[in-house]
Amino acid sequence: NNSDMVKTCKNQRGIKNSNRAAKRKLKRDCDLVAALLTMEQMANNLGLAWSIKNHAKELYKKAEDRRVFRGRRRHSRASMVACLYLVCQEEGFPMTLKEIQSVSGEAKEKNKHINKAIGVFKKHFQVGRNYDKTQALDLGERLCTDLGLGNHVIKAVREVLQKALELIERSRPSSVLAATIYMVDQLSSDNMMHFRGRVFF
Repeated sequence: NNSDMVKTCKNQRGIKNSNRAAKRKLKRDCDLVAALLTMEQMANNLGLAWSIKNHAKELYKKAEDRRVFRGRRRHSRASMVACLYLVCQEEGFPMTLKEIQSVSGEAKEKNKHINKAIGVFKKHFQVGRNYDKTQALDLGERLCTDLGLGNHVIKAVREVLQKALELIERSRPSSVLAATIYMVDQLSSDNMMHFRGRVFF
């Protein structure tokens, strides 16, 4: 029970126990609870469904049980971002790293650390997958809205993306998506250079 564990963690300074192993276990448990609460807050800020939050918690607990992250990488924001990123793919609601990073509270979190964490999760748990065509279309519409593009641009992106995904089967949908949005935006009459300094993938 997380609520009981939180109370225990808050009172851990008052616990007098000469058993060092028990103290270490308590600290691990408290660190895990803190990490899960942080990740849950990130998921709430992203408006993710309960099923995604629950899946992410289970995956993160498995990673902790197997101790796949050690040292500074344990309970890092990078591992939390990676966990949410992969679970969103698994649940059919892909998000970009940029979107998840925006609620991580760590603006300076380096992509290389996140990518390493993603690699660790994939290696030990075989999670995550590339976007399929439907997910790429949905994600494309959301990104266009976030960029403040007009409805006519969003419609054009959807039409071009749908055709491109049919013709370029070997390319990753995410790569085709990024190229499509950029191309259509550059060709639009109200081009505002939305992509300058913006990274989504």
